[in-house]
Amino acid sequence: MRKSIQTESAAIRDAFSRAYRGESDAAQDAHWSQLGLFASMGVATVLVAPLFAAAGVFGWQILGWLMTGSWVPVSVLDAMIRIGLGSDWAQSPGSWLGVWMAFDWLSAPAGVVMLYMVLFLGIRFSE
Repeated sequence: MRKSIQTESAAIRDAFSRAYRGESDAAQDAHWSQLGLFASMGVATVLVAPLFAAAGVFGWQILGWLMTGSWVPVSVLDAMIRIGLGSDWAQSPGSWLGVWMAFDWLSAPAGVVMLYMVLFLGIRFSE
């Protein structure tokens, strides 16, 4: 009983605030749908942009190999130093030497793909 009273009072309060601002229910719905669209576009950009960056690095490596015949390796550590993420540790690690060695060995595009696989499979199996 108490929960229904709280729900009704919240609905009444929302209706009064919309009426005070001069907004109709349709305007409120349009506003929230635009916010949802912008939020989903932002999430999609955050999720897709690193994959495009990884494809760009791999494409740059292939193009360099085709032009010069020599492969320019770009490891996860190189990418970390370039974007400024943990650059002190990436240049001279004091601890976590095994992780540093793995990041030095692993190519940046493969590292991004593996990170995405771990994140998305972890999210999918946790549901």
